Amino acid sequence: MLLCVRILAVQQQHKRRRITLDFDKPLLEAVDQEAHESHTSRSQFITHAVREALRIRERQRIDAAFEEMAKDPIYQQQLIEINQQLSAGSDDAWQWMGTDVHDREPSR
Repeated sequence: MLLCVRILAVQQQHKRRRITLDFDKPLLEAVDQEAHESHTSRSQFITHAVREALRIRERQRIDAAFEEMAKDPIYQQQLIEINQQLSAGSDDAWQWMGTDVHDREPSR
C-alpha cells in the first residue's frame, strides 16, 4: 500500500499543465514541420526543445562555476599539492604501462 501511495505522489508531481503560447506564423510552421519530420506531436516537440534548452543552460551554469574555480588561488594551490602527492605513483604507472608485458614485475 505504501508503494502505491508513493507512486501516486510522484505521478501527481509530474502532472501536465496546459499552457498557451504565442508563436509568429513562420516559427509555428517551422515547429510543425520539425515535429512532423520527427514523428512527434507539436506539444512533444516543444517539450523536448524546452528540456534541451534547460539542459544546455544548466551545463552553462556548471561550466561558469568551473571557470570561477579555476581562477581561485586556493583551488590552484590544492591542485598543485594533489599533483605533487600523486605524481610519483602516476610516473611509476606510466613507466610500467610502457614496458613489455613479459618484462613487467609482478604487482605488489
